[in-house]
Amino acid sequence: MIAARPQQPQGVTERSWRMWESGERPVPEDIAAKIEELCGWREDAIETASERIDMLAEEFGEEPERIAICYYQTAGDWISLGGRDPVLWRPHCAVVAELCARHGAIAIPFDRAAYDRWRGEREDSESLRGEWAEEAAVLRATDRTMPTLDWIGKQAVATHHKDVPYRLLEPLCPNQSKTKMP
Repeated sequence: MIAARPQQPQGVTERSWRMWESGERPVPEDIAAKIEELCGWREDAIETASERIDMLAEEFGEEPERIAICYYQTAGDWISLGGRDPVLWRPHCAVVAELCARHGAIAIPFDRAAYDRWRGEREDSESLRGEWAEEAAVLRATDRTMPTLDWIGKQAVATHHKDVPYRLLEPLCPNQSKTKMP
């Protein structure tokens, strides 16, 4: 049975897992059955979401302008909504990726602190997280500020030209200034 650790089944070493993936060792039947179940869950989730998107397209005459999906970057964020199976975190990530590819959905990374501020006293739910993702997508689309690039040592690079002595180089050929370039 696959455990709460989403990377590999309970009690299985990373070496065993790699041997299964490479085909050096057969996958045990109980693990293979769980993997099949997870693949089925993934396909069902993609189909259900695609049907909802198609229904919206029929209702409004076109696909929605923006489809925002809450994307959980960690298993901890995924299970922060009670009742979720930790094993479904990675299949959920695959669902989000597929919906982005098929329908141009926008994956909004879940930000627990921002979500909790937005949520206030309302009870946490899947639909409320969807509303938050939609509003976050709108804010992202309307944010016209120019992103800034910062890194360690940026200041030294930005002022380096002031620290380096320079001089104009003399032309190598006496007729270089008169020579036409092809």
